[in-house]
Amino acid sequence: PVLDMFEIITGNRNHYAMFKIGGVRRNIEEEDMPALRNVLNGLKIKIEMLTHAVLDDPVLGARLKGVGVLTKEHIKNFGAVGPVARASGIGGDIRKDDPYAAYPMLDFKVITAGHGDVFDKAVVRLLEMFESIKIIEQSLDAIEGKGGDIQAEVRELPTGEGIGHHEAPRGECFHYVKSDGTNRPVRHKI
Repeated sequence: PVLDMFEIITGNRNHYAMFKIGGVRRNIEEEDMPALRNVLNGLKIKIEMLTHAVLDDPVLGARLKGVGVLTKEHIKNFGAVGPVARASGIGGDIRKDDPYAAYPMLDFKVITAGHGDVFDKAVVRLLEMFESIKIIEQSLDAIEGKGGDIQAEVRELPTGEGIGHHEAPRGECFHYVKSDGTNRPVRHKI
């Protein structure tokens, strides 16, 4: 179902190539909104079933609780971020800590757990899926029925350098860009 959503939005199930300097390549069409919402509703039901299955399964609990524990000290020493850090009680999330794009306009929770074991890592990832659905639904609500530009025209990048970061599936992702004022970066390091 998620790949179906990607195909509706981007035209491709695996290689999206949606983002570009100044915006996105395609708009989400109004006639696609009901199909996207149906997929999200179906996903909520399946994720809820999976979450209850994981939380209520004594075998999974016995095998995953207390295993692979990373304390807050370990997280800081190893520089772990994202869901792994959140499973150890560190509530860092770039979307909340240093909001970008539309995130300041969205209401979502940063999911954390306290034991730092494999079980809590699974719980954090499962519960984060519900927050992701909330983010998508709010975004669809915000754009549905409204027109507008999906990209700004960028002819040249200003001379200089910049750093940006965003929340990625495994934690923070940093981008460094250096420009000499032409329409191509001199350096782009991820």
